[in-house]
Amino acid sequence: IGNQLFQYSFGEYLRLKTGIDIEYDINSFGNSDKLRNYQLDIINPNLPIYTAKMINISKHTGVVNRVLRLLFTISGKNKFITEDKYIDYKLDFEKYRSVYMQGYWQKINYVEAINNTCPTIFSPKQIKPKKIYELERKIASSEISVSIHVRRGDYFNSKNKKVFGICNVDYYHNALNIIKSRYGEANVFMFSDDIEWVKNNISVSENTIYIENDEEINPFWYIYIMSKCNHNIISNSTFSWWGAYLNKYSKKIVICPQRWNLLNNETPVLLDWTKL
Repeated sequence: IGNQLFQYSFGEYLRLKTGIDIEYDINSFGNSDKLRNYQLDIINPNLPIYTAKMINISKHTGVVNRVLRLLFTISGKNKFITEDKYIDYKLDFEKYRSVYMQGYWQKINYVEAINNTCPTIFSPKQIKPKKIYELERKIASSEISVSIHVRRGDYFNSKNKKVFGICNVDYYHNALNIIKSRYGEANVFMFSDDIEWVKNNISVSENTIYIENDEEINPFWYIYIMSKCNHNIISNSTFSWWGAYLNKYSKKIVICPQRWNLLNNETPVLLDWTKL
């Protein structure tokens, strides 16, 4: 859901800046992207969805995807543009019938622009589940609360480890020690897509609550819970990035990895976050 939130931010930024109609293509979910589901209905139940019947570009990969791009643009009336080719001030939307924009759009200026205009845009619009309500009460009763997010899953398979395998066990221990050195002991709320691995490999505090994922709960609620903690220790994941960003505590400490990936130095982290 972290990437979906960035894409939503970019779309609403364009709507705010240009006044053009924006639709969101969710055809990839369950098709070319079989690992993820559409989850933005929690913050916008009326999100305008792209419903083109003929040219479902995101539904396919490889050769079919490239052919569909060609068919979409061949008349010259439509434009297909990827994030790396987009220049904010140069694209004239009025020249085209439709413009299809593809990317993750992980830029803080898009997020800030809409968040400053509509402070409730990232607030959940659904009834709070009992589990989330109880976790929020535990956080509120803590003198000092810290969220820790450990991203495992596909980040540490043989293919992706050389790109995303950044946050090791020492990173989490050292990050929590920084917070303890300033505030003393804290109640730790541990989040992960592999919580059993975390229980067996990362021991950071006796006062640790391990958050078990519930597939019936929209994952944005876990971002919401992270944002209610005083301080956040994040992994190189947009999931915990959003938990830290949405944290409104004025004295928060956010600790993040020095690098977001091992291919380049691009990172979406904010300047006042502590890189470790």
